[in-house]
Amino acid sequence: MACAPAVAVGQHRGHSTGATTPNEPPVDEDLTKFAHAVELQASPRQVLHFGQFTQSTGAARKKAQAIVNHATADVLHGADPLIDLLDDLQWEGTRFFASFTQMQKSGLKPVTKKLGKTNDEIKRQAKALQGARAAANEGEILAVSAKLDETLAKFEGQQKALAREMGISDDESGE
Repeated sequence: MACAPAVAVGQHRGHSTGATTPNEPPVDEDLTKFAHAVELQASPRQVLHFGQFTQSTGAARKKAQAIVNHATADVLHGADPLIDLLDDLQWEGTRFFASFTQMQKSGLKPVTKKLGKTNDEIKRQAKALQGARAAANEGEILAVSAKLDETLAKFEGQQKALAREMGISDDESGE
């Protein structure tokens, strides 16, 4: 019997079983990836909030495009609905991100950090739009609306990346 353990150790020399201790079973990498995906998975309520969040983004972008393309006869008054839509976007985003679990906050941090930076740019541009509207500066409203269109397009791409990470399909996200 004294020789049996020596033979068993020799049989595994140089071959990793994936186990962290001799008594643990090997770790299945696919199972680990699956467990991580489940931790990041959106709840049904989050899917609903995410759909509203992306719809707000799309509506704000369409309004910015309408201003840039002069589809709005009165640029000054066209800015008011865009300002309202940007406020809605902020509210929807706040509500969606407030629903995250600690695991989602941690696991989705790289994606949400990018979204946060782009959102900060949207907030700056919204403030500039409010200033241009208060000053009745049509040229500035057009310029800021064009910047908003670009920033919102980037934001939509980042939202799609987040949806993929959370297992939200295009159908569910309101796309």
